[in-house]
Amino acid sequence: MKLRYFYKDVKTVKRRPLEYCFTLFLITGLLLLAVLFLSDLIMLPIKMKNELVGIIAILFTISGFSIVIALIAAEKEIIPSLPSMKLKSKLLSQKIKRRLKPLYLVKLLKIERSPWGYPLPSVGVFVAPSCSTGWVAIENSPLFNGFDPQQALTDLSGLLNTRSLRRFSFTSAELSKDSNFFKFYFEDVKTSQRLIVKNGLLPFISNDPHSLKLAKNLTWTVSGSTAHLAIVGHTRSGKSYFTARYLLPLMKLQGWIVRFYSVKNDIYVSRYDGEYMPEKIINSLEGWVKFMQDRNKKIREANKEKYSQMPSMPDVALVIDEIGSLNGAVSSDRKLKKRWETAIGQLTATGASAGIHIVALSQFGTKESFLPSTARANVSDAVIFLGLAADSPNDRQFLLPGFDIPHRRYKTGQGIARIVSAGQEWESPHFFETPLFKETESSA
Repeated sequence: MKLRYFYKDVKTVKRRPLEYCFTLFLITGLLLLAVLFLSDLIMLPIKMKNELVGIIAILFTISGFSIVIALIAAEKEIIPSLPSMKLKSKLLSQKIKRRLKPLYLVKLLKIERSPWGYPLPSVGVFVAPSCSTGWVAIENSPLFNGFDPQQALTDLSGLLNTRSLRRFSFTSAELSKDSNFFKFYFEDVKTSQRLIVKNGLLPFISNDPHSLKLAKNLTWTVSGSTAHLAIVGHTRSGKSYFTARYLLPLMKLQGWIVRFYSVKNDIYVSRYDGEYMPEKIINSLEGWVKFMQDRNKKIREANKEKYSQMPSMPDVALVIDEIGSLNGAVSSDRKLKKRWETAIGQLTATGASAGIHIVALSQFGTKESFLPSTARANVSDAVIFLGLAADSPNDRQFLLPGFDIPHRRYKTGQGIARIVSAGQEWESPHFFETPLFKETESSA
């Protein structure tokens, strides 16, 4: 902790007690030196000199003790703990921090003026090793709670208007786990991180079959804490193109078993050995529950913890499209609805250890249009929103709760993603672009 700094404006004339103590300490110290030096020059009597020096020394000592007491009583800052950074990241973080000038912070946070000025919060800036993402931590205090986090994101982005920082934009905000800081996340939104597909998907195959490359700076690793994926996108958002042209073929190339279920009965249902009738979809999912239980039994018998330790167990992707339509189709049949909720709940809850991954696709992220509540909670750590859905609070509220995301227009194939196993920068929502295909139709 360190002493809090107060920003003074022209209306602030009152000094803090600590400032008075330092002033008194300085005056008595200078006076003591002056008496010791001048007493010999003016031939001051010894007795008078000793008395004068004694009085000033007592005042000097008292002022010193008053400083100690004032320091103890003075308001302190809580210093944010920052992860270690490389030199390049440190230099960039210092450049960003210099933009957060006292006057800007006062206006940004709507800080209330105290008798001694505006109490400024402590600020910490972290920049990831890639120098493309990071966050600003601003101390939380009762005096700093009169601001709108949504507006603050826009205002903070406006501060990064220099040539070297213009590529960054603040994308989301949250309160730290200990509630001591507001964390504002920023990222490079000018430099595209999307993958360019020119001659097939072979260049994007990962050495780890459990990891799928989604962008230059984003890899979804399914063997960790994010076994399932939710993709939400309205019509013409690029959701189906991304899934069918890139994600599922890449899974197949990496040795995955893929099944596609959709009540719309499009070409991918037959291509990936799926079902389209609601009851048949549920029958198949119940079969995968049995498959999952058999796998888990084999894993236990082999004295292993999870499927990735079993060479003979490839990953399984169960892709469920048009979830809203499926929910509507089973809503009138109570038993069928119960079977659907039970099967998807079991697969999302315990399928990870057996290598079974649910990829849930929907046009909307609302309660009616997405997975049942229990299953929805199990897929919320890996989510992608595309197009208008990325800019819709109604679609985001259940899968990305607690994040303030500024308004932004997203083109087809653009949106936001949050995959907590992909590194610290992806623990909060970040701008995301699906792979761009530039290959000819003959090579597609």
